[in-house]
Amino acid sequence: MGHRENTSALLPQWQAFQQQQSLDLVLCSSSANKFGVRDQREAKRQNLPETLADTFCISGLGQWLDACENADRIIRFDV
Repeated sequence: MGHRENTSALLPQWQAFQQQQSLDLVLCSSSANKFGVRDQREAKRQNLPETLADTFCISGLGQWLDACENADRIIRFDV
């Protein structure tokens, strides 16, 4: 199974987890760009389709640093 297929198969699980835990599912803007994930604003700018799934948002390093300062734990997934 390729990366995209594996990611698509996990999407419903991430969305259910987000609803159960009331979490923000934030994607790193650099990683999103690397993998071709575009929110509405970026899709319009590039004249390409939006690829960001519902319940996710894209943000940068500033939001991550702010969240780290206020968190009691941090979970990181490497690709």
